[in-house]
Amino acid sequence: MGKDHCLHLITSHLESTKEHAAERKKQLKAAFEQMKEADNASTVIFGGDLNARDKEIDDIGGLPADVYDLYEVTGSRPECKYTWDTMRNSNSDFPGKFRPRCRFDRLYMRQCQPPVHLQPLHFGLIGLEKVANCQCFPSDHWGIMVNFEVL
Repeated sequence: MGKDHCLHLITSHLESTKEHAAERKKQLKAAFEQMKEADNASTVIFGGDLNARDKEIDDIGGLPADVYDLYEVTGSRPECKYTWDTMRNSNSDFPGKFRPRCRFDRLYMRQCQPPVHLQPLHFGLIGLEKVANCQCFPSDHWGIMVNFEVL
């Protein structure tokens, strides 16, 4: 990135299930605070299995200034929206016909100041194929992969 700039990567697995939304929102706010408090010479990327719903992001006031959702800034391709998708992933068994799907896994970025041109180019999902000799997927969530270009 450059001798005067750093890259900070933060991962987390936030509280699961709808019933724990209040705790998850506290955790998410704390993570966003960490992003905001990081040295301005650092680009910060935060993400993981956040179990966050769009409404919960809205409930905490939305994303902080200068923090971007990498799914959104790379075009919000519909085929990459759902990272937990029981319609495509058979690792979680749900009785009945309803097959839930959500965008639980997310990646956020805050550029350093002055900005280094770290441009997110492509947001994709990984782990979409069953493991050989196992007949299951690597996880009940798809993984996320983002390609960047340093300009």
